[in-house]
Amino acid sequence: MKRILFLFVWFLVAGAALACEVTFDPNADVGTGSNTAGPFSIYKDGITATISNGLVSGTQYRVYKGQTITFTSEVGKITKIEFHCVGQDNEQYGPGNFDASVDTYNVLGKIGLWEGSENQVSFTASRGQVRITLIIVTYECGNVLVSPVISPPGGTYYEPIEVSMSCSTTDATIHYTTNGSTPTTASPQYTEPFTLSSDCTVKAVAILDGEVSDVVFANYTFRQANGVASIAEAVSLPDDSVVRFLNPVTVLAQHRNYLFIMDNTGCALVFGDCGQTYNNGDIIPGGFVATKTTYNSEPEFMRPQGMQPAIGNTPVAPEEITADQVDHDLFAHYVHLDNVTISKVDGNNYVLTDEQGNTCAIYFGTMGVSAPADLSATYEIYAIVGSYGKDSPVYQLLPTSLLPLHVPDISLCDLSAITDGTPLTFNHEAIVLYQYKNYLYLKDDCGYGMVYGPIDETYHTGDVIPPGWGGNKTTWAGEPEINQPTGFQPPIGYVMVEPEVIRLFDVGHSTWAHYVMVKDVRIDRENKLLIDRDGNTCPYYPEPSIEVSENEYINILAIVTSYGNVPVYQLMIIDIGYIVPPPPGICCIHDIRDYQKGQVVPFDCPLTVVYQNGINLYVK
Repeated sequence: MKRILFLFVWFLVAGAALACEVTFDPNADVGTGSNTAGPFSIYKDGITATISNGLVSGTQYRVYKGQTITFTSEVGKITKIEFHCVGQDNEQYGPGNFDASVDTYNVLGKIGLWEGSENQVSFTASRGQVRITLIIVTYECGNVLVSPVISPPGGTYYEPIEVSMSCSTTDATIHYTTNGSTPTTASPQYTEPFTLSSDCTVKAVAILDGEVSDVVFANYTFRQANGVASIAEAVSLPDDSVVRFLNPVTVLAQHRNYLFIMDNTGCALVFGDCGQTYNNGDIIPGGFVATKTTYNSEPEFMRPQGMQPAIGNTPVAPEEITADQVDHDLFAHYVHLDNVTISKVDGNNYVLTDEQGNTCAIYFGTMGVSAPADLSATYEIYAIVGSYGKDSPVYQLLPTSLLPLHVPDISLCDLSAITDGTPLTFNHEAIVLYQYKNYLYLKDDCGYGMVYGPIDETYHTGDVIPPGWGGNKTTWAGEPEINQPTGFQPPIGYVMVEPEVIRLFDVGHSTWAHYVMVKDVRIDRENKLLIDRDGNTCPYYPEPSIEVSENEYINILAIVTSYGNVPVYQLMIIDIGYIVPPPPGICCIHDIRDYQKGQVVPFDCPLTVVYQNGINLYVK
């Protein structure tokens, strides 16, 4: 039998950011847009997106039927644009409703992908409105001098703000003024954020090798807000009133730009990027500011400013209700219903039926919970009461959690069938395969899985995690995942975990999250591929930190992972093993001194046992 000695070299797994890529996220990148229909544009890192007529809803960019979205680059030719949409294909709100002005545009499910090489490209919503949750623009790399970005954007503020500046051009310096004059090389150089609390115009330029970018500016105005003692008082004010909440409020639920709060006078929705992440029961200190408006016939507080981290937590229990109680009186309340069934209407719109036969509308996605795959099951639901429609509002449930009833202890192999957003607790042990930072790969008696998120415990391969671990189920890159981990305790034992020996063509859905060994492969660094002797290939990451010749065949210890909306499976390298000839056998026990620590020593002659004590064996 061929004997192989593996000399493993450990290195840190480090991800590399994608170069020449700009992401437009409606939760953060609003530009001149708002939740009122009209033309608007968004500038980011040298790329401008211009919508002829639409709006930003907080979770979506909406491009109305017959209108266009145009991308213009000042940093390099645009080579790819990826739209992530609410609808499928050519269905309502799907990417198939777009027609591209030039080059190739393809649609797969909720993803629209344009590829070409243009400084400007437009998309017309020819067949219907398109609702977009994310846009990724890729452009040709270069070091074109672009104007700096000033953040936050100019506007009216009711709190002191911290102004920061950035420029995507490598080695460019930023010079700025705060008196409205045009900056030059003699103006102060930006090195760190600064605070503003009075009316001011900030102007800035980027400078590189004597070249000066176009001037950008932001006008800041500071005003006083109306102090209110309670939610009820804030709700009673006319629209466009800017209010300062003087007293603490308690969080009911939050997802992205949707924050539902309460005090002893009522409940309310705060909409917009508040700069904080809260959980149910968190107490937000008084002092924050928002603009009161009316949306879908209900009061809402827009453009929050000055929100601080929670100062405590008192969990809020949901109100027990029936479906017929979902109405104006419960708007923004946190509620619970048991023994309900769900049926689809269209898109994310569904109907909920409770055990008494009462019904109400239910809308999935707003609070991060997806519709269940199994519409024949009975569920328990936690939700916020929301509304839609200006003239005749319809009140609906916005689920924050959806739990199938009467489910026995779940296993990792059950995850695919469970609704995204469902909180889970696993009442059995799990074995650690590999942990790095926020990534934890593990297995149980049924399957394999990945947990993503901060975990206070540090684990090693083979550690046994006690029952009670869990988190929220989600789907990422085509595979089930557990995020927001909870209940992870110190290991209670250890078992030996041997990697599965597989071939490159085995890397795929069936081996996802497995701990594997792939033998006799070489690295094609240019194309980021592993190649075996039969010519089979597989993507890999990260780049090994040690030098390996492209003609040198090695062994790889790895985890099978996936990436992309259309999943691509790859190997996340843990170790590299060099293939070396077996050492010669020895007959004299003193010759063991000639071997290096960690080497396998083959004995060609018999050994005689002198004494054994447990795992200690003495021989001659």
